Amino acid sequence: MEGISSSEFLHEIGDKGLFFSVPQGKILSILNKYAIEPPQQWKALLEEGPQPSWQDWVGKRFLDILNPISNSEYEDRVAEIFNALGFEVEQMGYKKEGEYPDGIIYSRDFAIVYDCKNRSNYFLDAKDKRAMIKYVQYAKRRIEEQRGINKIYFAFIAHSYERVENISDIEKETSTKGLLLTTEALLYLIFKKLSLGRSFLLADFEELISNQIITAESIERVYGRVK
Repeated sequence: MEGISSSEFLHEIGDKGLFFSVPQGKILSILNKYAIEPPQQWKALLEEGPQPSWQDWVGKRFLDILNPISNSEYEDRVAEIFNALGFEVEQMGYKKEGEYPDGIIYSRDFAIVYDCKNRSNYFLDAKDKRAMIKYVQYAKRRIEEQRGINKIYFAFIAHSYERVENISDIEKETSTKGLLLTTEALLYLIFKKLSLGRSFLLADFEELISNQIITAESIERVYGRVK
């Protein structure tokens, strides 16, 4: 396909092994993200008797985050998704002058300092690592003093990740656990919120916090089986 390499396409799908199946909605969303028009024969096959997708639960406003948008729009959509999940969101980023994270989200018992990376195959380099260490150190003092919350985490949000080893350096330097969320995982959390209703608890979100990339599968382990 013109417009995307095989390796990029496999990164977007996720490493599934030698043989695997992928929902048609995901394939179409990836092609749409890269502005690739599939052949009519493909479209005819994909559109023949489509199966319901979890993305049907998620509105266009949120799904647009999978398409090419500006960095500021990406930050806004991420903040809106966190708000829809039930977090109190303090958005910073481009809205505040100075060196700040893109935002901090609060539940009753914990807070997460987060930074958005509007790109695919994101690699945590030394500059971003130093920035997050500074963000977390600043936020921990402020959150503990102003809100009395002492469980504080950090998160990166990107379309996909290339390598994630450096997150452990931030954890050691700040004594704070981190997590890596993909854009699609955020949207999947919206689906779980809508489908579970009051059974979706922010308290359970802490179980997702790990230095591994959060996937739909890990969300299912916390919030239950796919409906």
